[in-house]
Amino acid sequence: HYPALCDAVVQKLITPSTGGIYVDGTFGRGGHSKAMLAAMPPSGRLHAFDLDPEAVKVGKKLMKEDPRFIIHHA
Repeated sequence: HYPALCDAVVQKLITPSTGGIYVDGTFGRGGHSKAMLAAMPPSGRLHAFDLDPEAVKVGKKLMKEDPRFIIHHA
């Protein structure tokens, strides 16, 4: 599965960026979040939200890999 409009989202929201706080309101399996983190500078932060417990598990793994990322079960 390739996240819909992922490149366009990253280009509009992240590139170019001097940092900032970003939100992924539908984390899913993290496609957009991973792309956003890859484009973000070290000073950027990303909060993601999902109701699906399986998606939150994926997000918790990503939280361990990247300190700029936080998943919320909401």
